[in-house]
Amino acid sequence: MSESKSSKLRNGMIAFIDGAISNTSKKWLDIEITNTFPLIALPKTLLVLPDGITEEIKEYDHVSIPADIRTHLSGSKGKIFFDATQAWTIKDGQTVGPLRLFTFVNLPIQLAPYLSGKQTKVWHEGALISPKQDGKFDPATTRMFIDFFIHKNSADETITNAPFAHENMRLAYDNSGPLLGPFSFEGLQRKYPTESDLLFTIRFGFAELEPKKTAFLFVPFKIYERRENKHSATAYNTA
Repeated sequence: MSESKSSKLRNGMIAFIDGAISNTSKKWLDIEITNTFPLIALPKTLLVLPDGITEEIKEYDHVSIPADIRTHLSGSKGKIFFDATQAWTIKDGQTVGPLRLFTFVNLPIQLAPYLSGKQTKVWHEGALISPKQDGKFDPATTRMFIDFFIHKNSADETITNAPFAHENMRLAYDNSGPLLGPFSFEGLQRKYPTESDLLFTIRFGFAELEPKKTAFLFVPFKIYERRENKHSATAYNTA
């Protein structure tokens, strides 16, 4: 599925589902596009950092990309900010990318909730993507994942062929391929201005990872800062 640079996303949702829309459709993974930034809600999740460093992030409930393009986690404990040096070289026009900001691997598809959900939300726009099941697909073990890339004027082939975060990953395809985008950050209704040529593209696929009841968030950057909520301890820098 491909969009031009002028494509605009207001408050909306991008959801990956199993086939045609129905009362029994399951939501394999979704991305919320709010009036400030794209975000993904996190279940019980294992954070995987460079050099194989891992950390359970049960007190952080979503990952998001704010206007300054610094990936961060938010939750009851506070925020975790990741190093944005490479992202800012693209934002400032020194390089064009693409650069993968993170990879999110959801729970096995067997555990996915229904698309209708328990709560009603109103979205201005939405995109429902139905990837085709491949020969390795098993709802008990197969998971949906997305890679979030930022770039300026990068060819689709470069993103399609970019290395995976884990060896047990493979591309999934809908009728238009394994990519969604590119979209312009400027097209989002954000509180702060963003360069008009700064784009993001989502690559999607399937993976088999253990343990079963844990999602995975691969971030290819070191933690820059852990900032606890005001009611807890003061912030400290880990750069």
